[in-house]
Amino acid sequence: MPRPGVATPWPAQSAAAGAGQGSRQQDHLLAALEPELRPVDGVTAEEAAVLGEAQDNALLLRHCGPHSPFPPPLRKLLRAKARARLGRARTLPATASP
Repeated sequence: MPRPGVATPWPAQSAAAGAGQGSRQQDHLLAALEPELRPVDGVTAEEAAVLGEAQDNALLLRHCGPHSPFPPPLRKLLRAKARARLGRARTLPATASP
């Protein structure tokens, strides 16, 4: 809540008011500029799970550096696990595209 007499740079909005609006705008712009780059429908649940886990492991690696919130011995363990899991995700056979 703004304090009296203090200007706010943006009007306050509820979180639900703009939910998904940016995503729709990006999709519309991408469709107009490069239709072949739009995400394809029909990604399997398995593909989505593999991509999600790979993203989680990449983020974990990013947060295991020198300024990590994790203690040094745990960082070393987490880095090794994340690298191994990313390596496995990268070697999964690609599914055939139609």
